[in-house]
Amino acid sequence: MRGKFTPTLPKIGKITYNFRQGNNTQSSDFDIFDTGVPGLGIIIGMAGYWPATPLVPINSSSIYIDPVAANTNPNAYNGATGSFGARLYVAFVATGRLPNGYVTIPTKQLGHILLESNRASLNNKRLTAPVMLNGGRIQVQSQTCSMNQKNYVVPLNTVYQSQFTSLYKEVQGGKLIYNFNAKTVLMFMLH
Repeated sequence: MRGKFTPTLPKIGKITYNFRQGNNTQSSDFDIFDTGVPGLGIIIGMAGYWPATPLVPINSSSIYIDPVAANTNPNAYNGATGSFGARLYVAFVATGRLPNGYVTIPTKQLGHILLESNRASLNNKRLTAPVMLNGGRIQVQSQTCSMNQKNYVVPLNTVYQSQFTSLYKEVQGGKLIYNFNAKTVLMFMLH
């Protein structure tokens, strides 16, 4: 037996995501799927018995979740155990502006699992199961920017009345260089 996961959410982008696996940090390319919330996507990864086996990105096409070897060997099936298992991991990705505060995530079907067997009698039954993401609320805390100093002196050029030749005419008044610090981190908290 083996299980094949097929995502059902629409793909809206792609991201390289860094994740910890054991004591190491790994990096993989993931498809970003639509959650139904503007500015918020989701990525999906799968592992047999993570962290012992690698986290594999689930992208737009189907992927065998157990045994993982079936992704490269079309003849790979689990032995006569009659069961299979894998873990799905999801992470939210900011794909646009999100408001500070609570955002409600609707319940969504992430995809479905199709049970396959090397026995035609089981394959003809098309045994599938939906894989659901339970809805809920997440809290978004975006970081703000700060100025390097509180006050700036702006030197203005000398401007003459003759330079204003018409109504709403603008004249270069001076140059201001300012610095501010902003963190590009969004924090999500599940509630």
